[in-house]
Amino acid sequence: MPATATVVIARGSKESGSAPTENITVRIAGKHATFVWQILMTDESTRVEFHLDRDPRLISAVRSAVQFQAARAGLEEAGCENFAIAAEEVCKEALTQFTDADGGLDVTLETFSDRI
Repeated sequence: MPATATVVIARGSKESGSAPTENITVRIAGKHATFVWQILMTDESTRVEFHLDRDPRLISAVRSAVQFQAARAGLEEAGCENFAIAAEEVCKEALTQFTDADGGLDVTLETFSDRI
């Protein structure tokens, strides 16, 4: 049955159901993955620039970048999370101050071996 016919049928139905499926787990033939965030920052700095319009969904990109860079700089996991949340809150507050005519918010994240 074509996908368009499925959508038409699903749109008119309020009932749902499920069917049992079978699966198996297979060992992965290879070496274990390593956790990338454990690699600490080198002496080189990293600069990331964001331009956010008034769409609040874009703030999650800043939060993720801040959390990643904080981990690379050697902060503990809880510190990374708290720092990322604080950055997210600052961006949200700043975006509430802007109008469409302002053109958005520019955020620069610079990370050095000893500071962010």
